[in-house]
Amino acid sequence: MLDYNNDFYEKIVIFFVNLALIFAPMDAWLILPVNFLGILVSIPRILIFLSVFVYVILSLKKGFISLNFMLLLVFIWSMIYILSIFWIDISIERSLILRKLFSIIFANFLIYLGYICEKFNQTLRVFKVITFISLIFALIEQIFGFRPYIERQHLFIFELTSFYINPAHLGSTLALLYPCVKYYFSNKRYELIGYVLDFIVLFVIIRTGSKGALLSFLFCFIAMVFVFKDIRKKFLMNVIFYVSFVISGWYFVTHFRLVPDILLDKINIILVTPIAIDSYLNRYEIYTEMLKYISRKPILGYGLGTNLIVGTSSHNFWLELWFEGGIINFVAFILIYIILLHTLIFKKINKESKIYLISLVAFIPISLTVGSIFSLWIFWILLGASIYRIS
Repeated sequence: MLDYNNDFYEKIVIFFVNLALIFAPMDAWLILPVNFLGILVSIPRILIFLSVFVYVILSLKKGFISLNFMLLLVFIWSMIYILSIFWIDISIERSLILRKLFSIIFANFLIYLGYICEKFNQTLRVFKVITFISLIFALIEQIFGFRPYIERQHLFIFELTSFYINPAHLGSTLALLYPCVKYYFSNKRYELIGYVLDFIVLFVIIRTGSKGALLSFLFCFIAMVFVFKDIRKKFLMNVIFYVSFVISGWYFVTHFRLVPDILLDKINIILVTPIAIDSYLNRYEIYTEMLKYISRKPILGYGLGTNLIVGTSSHNFWLELWFEGGIINFVAFILIYIILLHTLIFKKINKESKIYLISLVAFIPISLTVGSIFSLWIFWILLGASIYRIS
């Protein structure tokens, strides 16, 4: 039997975890031509399962495995959600149920992967790599028009998608990871790079057309100014820079037509009459319809994978939880979220905790506007890293 010393053990785990996390956003691009029970198989999904499996095996060989109260709460919430499969009483395709079942199970793997990554102090480094790779692919698409072929991307011909299946996922990922990248480039040595990065991130988020991601990014920027003293000291300079940047940048973007007309119209409508934009009205109609359904079965909900009976994605993570799993499912996840935020605010005050706290709060506008949160892998990884941070 091999004798796994600490260095050898850590190197193996760190290698697989880093590989899995860096490839995670490329899931839609790296789908393999095979499926399991109708569930698509991809290289990142295989890497994620493999990295968690390697960690568990080596941990058992070392005689320990990491579990804690918060991970137990996540498992209980997942079981409550999955059990809702037994009271589905409406006609629904079996494939939708299987996909949602896989999404919940896979979210648990992502949470545990984030937990492992934070344990080995790799999370912020990986988040920076993911940010830069996402930006590079987005800029290549902006400049050269090249984007990897991904099914459904034809629906987003006017938005930047990078290698994500949904442009909102690109914008949301950049917004949620912005605090860790912003803090890294806030010191004097990298200050100019930080300003350039702010410009690129903001431009790419605007080009995704995601209002939730844009709100999340703006919240992160404001929160970073008030939370971190180093950034706060340069607040006036930042304000002058960003006001100048927005005015000159907007002229440059519109003059040279770097943004398609359809997105320019959308942004102009948001700036002038935000409540009149069609997507807001569409979401209001979806929310109203979902609440009507919820009012009929508020306790148990309609069961796993049923939220599409309203005709489209809910674009509201919280209503989706309530609609499918009932009030218990909804409250269980809210409880996990509140415990995390409370602990990060009052008990674990350090640099990393502040960064994770800002990102978790910034998730709220994303959760209220972006569809398919279970496919927004970076959120679940961030959740797992935050759970380890409060352990």
